Amino acid sequence: MMRRWATLLAVVLLSACVQTGSPRFEADLDQAARINTQLGLDYLRQGNIELASSRLNKALEQNDKLADTHWGLALVHAHYGEGGKARRAFDRARSLAPEDGNIIASYGQFLCDQGELDAAEQQFAKALSMPRYTTPEVAYGNAAACYQRNGDVARAEENFRRALVYNPRYARALRHLAAISYERQDYLRARAFLQRLEAQGGHSLESLVLGLRTEHALGDRTAVQAYADELLSRAPDIGTRIDLNTGEAW
Repeated sequence: MMRRWATLLAVVLLSACVQTGSPRFEADLDQAARINTQLGLDYLRQGNIELASSRLNKALEQNDKLADTHWGLALVHAHYGEGGKARRAFDRARSLAPEDGNIIASYGQFLCDQGELDAAEQQFAKALSMPRYTTPEVAYGNAAACYQRNGDVARAEENFRRALVYNPRYARALRHLAAISYERQDYLRARAFLQRLEAQGGHSLESLVLGLRTEHALGDRTAVQAYADELLSRAPDIGTRIDLNTGEAW
């Protein structure tokens, strides 16, 4: 592992040591840009926006024709609320990779956050039409979350269910469908979604609390205690925030 990273670092630094304009220089610069882009995207996934921005901007200096670099910078700008810059970066990314479903679905999410629901829906549909797009459940999940945030629960539920058709183990959809069912007081259906989530080890603290509330509504004290025990094992101070008999906040 150390040897691999040493090699990558050498490639990133090598561009400073090779004559500008030579084929070798251009090739090394392109490789450095790709490495910095990947590092930037990894930092984005980890939530380290500052380091992501630094790596992606460096990659942009090295090669401004990589779609993923512009995509990553679009996400950085969106995080900081820089809508105009984000839109321009998305436009550049889409022009460089017009059939990249991940970029298109991400752009749809951005449009949703801007309140442009019809345009967002078009982008989600476009991503799903791409033959090489391998995670349709993510596009459906993004569309569902968009509708949910804007108060359209019926369309949110429809899209979360479509996501499960492509990936029955998609934890995001299972969690949201359980919550929707609970809000409708359809506690047996909420339990079913939560049991599917538990079977794949996909519980979060939030879904565990929902499970506790669901079992309290169904009157299953044994299940309530099991959820309470799991919550305490993950967050020992949880009892100071919620009632472990009902799941309600103090």
